[in-house]
Amino acid sequence: LLSHGAGFQLNPVLWSLVHEWRIALLLPLALLFRGQLGLLLALSLLGAGVARLAGMPEGWVTLGDSLAQTFAASAGLLPAFAAGAALALARLPQLDRAGAAAAAIAVVVMAMAAQDYGVIAASVLLILLAQAGGGFARALRRPLPLWLGRISYSLYLVHMPLLLALVHLLHGRVAPGVVAGLAIAGSLPAAAAMHRWVEQPSHRLARRLQGEGARVPAGLSSQAR
Repeated sequence: LLSHGAGFQLNPVLWSLVHEWRIALLLPLALLFRGQLGLLLALSLLGAGVARLAGMPEGWVTLGDSLAQTFAASAGLLPAFAAGAALALARLPQLDRAGAAAAAIAVVVMAMAAQDYGVIAASVLLILLAQAGGGFARALRRPLPLWLGRISYSLYLVHMPLLLALVHLLHGRVAPGVVAGLAIAGSLPAAAAMHRWVEQPSHRLARRLQGEGARVPAGLSSQAR
């Protein structure tokens, strides 16, 4: 658990969702930087700098202890979203064999460093590797990775509540490693169930509402004619 303010306890998924919802409101502005992706990344790093000056160190998982700090904490996550927007807007370079090998080595090194910016850079390189073809791309298209990808968001939402429930139920009764194993074993089917019964119906509802909103009412249509 992560403390916020005077001992208020938060599920880690909730703090990250708060930041994601805030930054999602800014994502349409990324279209203004089409063709100027370097400027987009620079501004996101400026936002991260604001977070550091406000006392939010890199990797500090928190919402902050005040309104100003909580928005500063959101600004600290801007580079990750800017990197994703840049990937969506850019024409991605094709890696040759040597470039792919260098990228794979860089991913391993950055993963061992366990720093936020290293993780962001490693994620970008993994996306480039996945689009380069070869054995890595073929492995990602196998049934198990595809299934894990489909349920990944639901897994992100359910794994921590399940882990915390098991910790409370089994604390002092079984070894921590057993609790972790049970959490992993239980999170996958729980995520699959949530994906099927909550996430997919929500997507279908959103598409239906979007389609209804796009339709022109009959009365207005006849008036236009």
